[in-house]
Amino acid sequence: MGAVSQQMVIGCDMSASLIQICADRGFEVCVCDNMSIPYRSGVFDAAISIAVLHHFSSEARRRRALEETARSVRWGAAVPQRSSPKHLSSFPISLS
Repeated sequence: MGAVSQQMVIGCDMSASLIQICADRGFEVCVCDNMSIPYRSGVFDAAISIAVLHHFSSEARRRRALEETARSVRWGAAVPQRSSPKHLSSFPISLS
């Protein structure tokens, strides 16, 4: 009881070729930039980023990507981020 009977998963990436591979396999995907997600605010129940943050060139850009991801999910939703500590040790970020 209380389980969602239907869910939709949407994937986003900057690489059109990777998006095409996923689309060919039947996934719902779009090409977009983490700093400008093309969905309305609060539309998602959760968002996850894996190996993304260390690709941004500055703390300001990493912060903007995190803020944009947070904007796209409903209030209180999970927004786990996963990047290698090896990559992030050179680019500390403080969210306060």
